[in-house]
Amino acid sequence: MLPSPWGASARCCTPAWRRPPNVWITGVLVLILPTAVALLLLPPLAMPLVCAVFARLHGDLSAREEASQSRSDMSSTKR
Repeated sequence: MLPSPWGASARCCTPAWRRPPNVWITGVLVLILPTAVALLLLPPLAMPLVCAVFARLHGDLSAREEASQSRSDMSSTKR
């Protein structure tokens, strides 16, 4: 086995995230961490917009139903 370019003492004292051959921590930093941050930031950024759209649609639908109900009430009282 070839000696480590970082030295034998560096291997025991260097944290795992600073050792270049560590594939697991590279995968965590490159793939999992950005995904986790995106999933944590998505609800606070997207939910207000989605809720505002649903509230607007609910208000429009309520107004439309109320207008059609008042028209049907007026036509029934004229008869």
